[in-house]
Amino acid sequence: MVNFVIVIDSNVNRRTLFIKTIKQYISPIHGLNVNTCSNGALSSIWTSGSWTPINHLNDKEGTATIWGDAIKQCGSQRISAKQLRLLWNNIFTKMPVSFDGFHVGFVYDHAKGLIVGADLLGLFPVFYYTSNDVLLVGSSPELFKFHTCFKTELNPLGLVGIFLTNGLVDGQTLLKGVKRLNAGHLLTWKFGEDPKELEQYQIPISTKYFDLSFSEQLNLLNRALNRAVVRHAPKGYRYCLSLSGGLDSRIIGGYLKQNAIETVALTMGSITDIEMRCARKVSSTLGFNQYKATVDFEKYLSCADRKVMWEHLSNGFSGLGTWSLSLNLRKLAPRVITGYLGDSILGAWLNNDSFEKNFEESNEWGFSPEILKKLLKHEVFDDFIPDILARLKKEYLRYSKLDFQRSYCFSLHQIDRFHVGSTSWVLSFGAWPILPFVDSQVLQVAGGMPFSTLSDRKIEKELLCREFKKLAKLPIDRNFYDTTPLDPTVMQRLKQSIYYGNKKIWAFTKLRNIRDKIINRGTEHRFYYRVYDFNNSGWRLIRQKAESGRQLATPLFDEKFLNDLLPAADVNTIFKDGIKDSASLKTITGLLLWLKHNQSNFCEKTTS
Repeated sequence: MVNFVIVIDSNVNRRTLFIKTIKQYISPIHGLNVNTCSNGALSSIWTSGSWTPINHLNDKEGTATIWGDAIKQCGSQRISAKQLRLLWNNIFTKMPVSFDGFHVGFVYDHAKGLIVGADLLGLFPVFYYTSNDVLLVGSSPELFKFHTCFKTELNPLGLVGIFLTNGLVDGQTLLKGVKRLNAGHLLTWKFGEDPKELEQYQIPISTKYFDLSFSEQLNLLNRALNRAVVRHAPKGYRYCLSLSGGLDSRIIGGYLKQNAIETVALTMGSITDIEMRCARKVSSTLGFNQYKATVDFEKYLSCADRKVMWEHLSNGFSGLGTWSLSLNLRKLAPRVITGYLGDSILGAWLNNDSFEKNFEESNEWGFSPEILKKLLKHEVFDDFIPDILARLKKEYLRYSKLDFQRSYCFSLHQIDRFHVGSTSWVLSFGAWPILPFVDSQVLQVAGGMPFSTLSDRKIEKELLCREFKKLAKLPIDRNFYDTTPLDPTVMQRLKQSIYYGNKKIWAFTKLRNIRDKIINRGTEHRFYYRVYDFNNSGWRLIRQKAESGRQLATPLFDEKFLNDLLPAADVNTIFKDGIKDSASLKTITGLLLWLKHNQSNFCEKTTS
């Protein structure tokens, strides 16, 4: 794992005190090493594990550091800090090609200033703040508050973006003046100038493969994914595959097995979970030793505290369990390989709809504009709602002239980057993340496919059935009770048709609930529905702790509407969809905790 902070401040005493102060706080979990470096007006500090890939250079020219794997697109070579300095030497004249792999890197030159960049989709978090010729950059904004130039203030624009999308819009965070670097951009800064974001990488959408046959398209994807697995997970390491019972991770598992890459599997949940049962059969078929990580609701409160402290709601406030995985990962392998974002990259949420329809679907994770108008005090939030919507639409229309490609990019940049992609940084606390789907060639191939090939993950499903026939015949987790294999027997297909096939009958929610209770025997065996349940014992503890934060929210919200919207901790809440529909209430619960946390820190700072 890497949690880093860079400060550029010509006041040596102030900079030294800042680094000395945050050194005691920078490790989010135990068992990490802390390192520091200074060169001219720059100091950097980072905490990392023994498993973290790091390349560092510090000399009379300046400083360059890469945390993670920055992989050349044309091969498997990992870029060194020295090479990074050369490649980024003159980005204003010629923008260099971006790198594959999960990483963040920076180059500091006494005359030219600072350049910071991260992976293709901006999954590695980079936050920055500047004031009076002082620049702060870090993987979290949490420690910025210890610099005397920083003032902890709420950013209303950032809060509205989070409430609407369950993520950040245009990099606007909860803290005034703090931005998160946008996906595919380099951050540049020099004394006397404001920070600039330069676009380096765009999702490579095209019509390149529209005229190919489906078989030819399938061959292209197969070669790209196999190449990605081999490049991102070279032999010589032991890997832990984060194995769910679903489609993405079993495909990655198939390529790992095919290339004889040493692998063990880790699955979250209980032995009775549908996901665990499906994953067990996959790991057995692949010959991987499988380990399980139990989700302990008693640890939810400490996970919530870490999420509030280090993520600042930039990724919403739903997924907590990953914060408890570090010890499990450390025992298994130095690198964890995942199927993250595979579903989105290969068409899971694709549609041909307008911006308004796509926003409506993403807004299901947040509060509707109508609810926000009632909740937010107008004198504080002014007209930020239409401002955020205008920013989103402008970016949406910029992606492409084709509606389905706009929806594709919108999903990757605005939804999955925060909802799913944010987990990568948290995983790195226990092992370094490998994400083969987030590969330049895989993205180039997928981005050049027509709607008919990507829609409903058609090409991904066919890839499993053609390349990994044994895996296609195993039950598959869909976060649903229907685990029918992609390549079912006649009896399995008949059973699926009876229980799930008649859309007219199962259109009625009450009938679906009766069916699901009969199948499940009254106990929730869907992993994510169980751990995301706003009424489970873990979330009850979080909600109880957040209660005292309501008074801190009084200047922001209509008090009566907030109380009607967010029930007390002892009240059982009912949702049509326990994952998606509860996300907005979890976010506002997280905000109450965030207000408490930052009020305390601000008081400590001003009295010290």
